Amino acid sequence: MSYNAQDSAFFGSSNSSSSSSPTPTTQPSSDELYARRLQEQLDLEDRLERARRMEEAKGVEERDEAFAKMVQEEEEGRGRGTIRDDESKDESKDETTIETDAMLAKRLYEEDKYEASQPSTCPTCGVNVLSMRSTLTALNRTYCNNGRCFICSLCGSPITTSSYQVAVIDGERVPCHKECYVEAMVPRCVVCRECVPEGGRGSYVYSKHPYFQDWRYCGGHEVEGLVRCTGCDRMEPKVGEGWHGMGDGRKICGSCVRTVVMDSEELKPLFSEVLSFLTRLGLCVWPEMNSIPILSVSFQTLNERSTGGGHDVSNGPVTRGLCMTETESSTMGLNVPTLTYNRTTGGFDITNNQVRIGGGKVSSYVTAILVLSGLPRHLTCSILAHESIHAYLKLHPSYSDTLRRTGGIDKQAEEGVCQLVAHLFLNYIKEREGGAGEN
Repeated sequence: MSYNAQDSAFFGSSNSSSSSSPTPTTQPSSDELYARRLQEQLDLEDRLERARRMEEAKGVEERDEAFAKMVQEEEEGRGRGTIRDDESKDESKDETTIETDAMLAKRLYEEDKYEASQPSTCPTCGVNVLSMRSTLTALNRTYCNNGRCFICSLCGSPITTSSYQVAVIDGERVPCHKECYVEAMVPRCVVCRECVPEGGRGSYVYSKHPYFQDWRYCGGHEVEGLVRCTGCDRMEPKVGEGWHGMGDGRKICGSCVRTVVMDSEELKPLFSEVLSFLTRLGLCVWPEMNSIPILSVSFQTLNERSTGGGHDVSNGPVTRGLCMTETESSTMGLNVPTLTYNRTTGGFDITNNQVRIGGGKVSSYVTAILVLSGLPRHLTCSILAHESIHAYLKLHPSYSDTLRRTGGIDKQAEEGVCQLVAHLFLNYIKEREGGAGEN
């Protein structure tokens, strides 16, 4: 067996003149090596246990620091002394074993930590449920099964039935009586004040107004023919104070009546505001538009006029606005026969060919814009904006020629343009008033 330079430090120099033979260090047996490795493993487990206890007393960060320090000391201790070449291979295998044991110990520690984080006390009385013989588990919570601790989160009374309802309060799922859930959580119909009907599997079915999100009602009321607000089209509740009558069979709710427009004098400044908005859009306001009569009329007058033609803004069967127009087509003209010069007689001969002179001119006029009285201000403004575009198109210099050649603009396209301008005008009002306004 050959020795390296470090080995000579134990056995003496090979050039020594001493007559005594060098005595080699006794090679440790395999049993001694196994015993030493087992002792190191036991020591590691003991240190891991001490580190775990230290973490419980001082916190996670201190435990990590202690564990890191322990591992560093182990590495430093493993580097001290002299290790033979034939022992280094066994040491690398042992390092893998130690590393595996450390990972196992860490996993067991995390599991113990998770179990410790789980609530072990009843959320109602605070008693340790681990010592209870009978417990009740619901919604990831464990309660004392004594008939007193499993309570309704809405009324505070015990839940004694075999089933319960789950409610979400402040983002947390909590148990409650079904009756309490229906009373507190299920939407009530704004018309009859009863809970909306169930739809199966814990769901509820109701209808909702498109612009009043909190206006929920039983779908069956749609076919009952209930009175609706002339402004917002909501149904009048059966319970509570009634709505305001308009004197012509219509009613208006408390929200719409606050800004109601009743006469023609109130319409004039609103229409001037609409014309200014058209200018902002880059449209040319024809001079004739400034002199159009703007009239606030009753329900009967407006609907009688709408049957005779024109364009209207309707909500169901009710006409709310109308642009009155007249179209004139001149049919007067002369059919003049053509003449040809006769060289023989020196005069003109009348032929069978004729030429039409005059006639065929089409003219369009706007006589008035009618708006239903008793509507809220913003709704009235949108109707005026809608009808102003009808007037703009009828008074356009090219309209007569378009009417004569093609029969006019497509009706759906014309209504779509009018609705677009009405929508833009409402957005303009909202921005100008800072987002405040009617519902």
